[in-house]
Amino acid sequence: MNLIVDKLLINYESTGKGKDILLIHGWGDDHQNLLNVFKSLAKKYKLTSLDLPGFGLSQLPNQPFNTEKYAKIIGDFIQKLNLKPEIIIAHSFGGQVAIYGIGNGIIKANKLILLASAGIREYKQGKKLFIKLIAKSGKLFLVPLPQHIRRKVTRRFYQKIGSDLYLNYNLKETLGNILKEDVSLDAAKINIPTLLIYGSDDNETPPLFGQKFAQLIEYSTLEIIGHAGHFVFIDCQERVLKLVEGFIND
Repeated sequence: MNLIVDKLLINYESTGKGKDILLIHGWGDDHQNLLNVFKSLAKKYKLTSLDLPGFGLSQLPNQPFNTEKYAKIIGDFIQKLNLKPEIIIAHSFGGQVAIYGIGNGIIKANKLILLASAGIREYKQGKKLFIKLIAKSGKLFLVPLPQHIRRKVTRRFYQKIGSDLYLNYNLKETLGNILKEDVSLDAAKINIPTLLIYGSDDNETPPLFGQKFAQLIEYSTLEIIGHAGHFVFIDCQERVLKLVEGFIND
């Protein structure tokens, strides 16, 4: 299904009946992974999962976005569909957007579930500086090459050093904005029950992110799942589902 939100075509899917649960995916992903994992909740709830602008089948923004803009898109999306989210489940960058939106009153919900949420920027700053410096120097050697070859070579470089910049080349300025933004102060404003789930082996958003958010969000519970990575809800689906269902029914 499609909906126009702030002049952008937004793709989404809804299933089930009952109180609303909104699913917000992470960077480089789309609505399907979360919906597939949590589809069992549709027995009691109405699940709505959207593709964020620039991902999946949603329209690419014609100008760079930041976390606030994504939060406003979600707020307008909720309003247009007349949703009243009982629970928001958000992964990675989607968690960063949810934290900002809920903390600043742009997005409303009664409970929040954050899966490997991003939004803390004091971690790996040395690595990011290294990437930035090497990338800049690398451009000197790529200048004589045709543009399509420069993009291909640069994409391979970023993949080797673990950067997710080139998951979508057209969103590189947006990602640049997002990587500068820390939502710690926004997390401290959240006053709804919040469940934080992180994988012990997650190198993208490590458990220390969860520990910090747990300290900042007053009514929060932190669960760290062993032998799980950044896609903790896929790596340990049954364990995550059990935690989510227990939190929802509490």
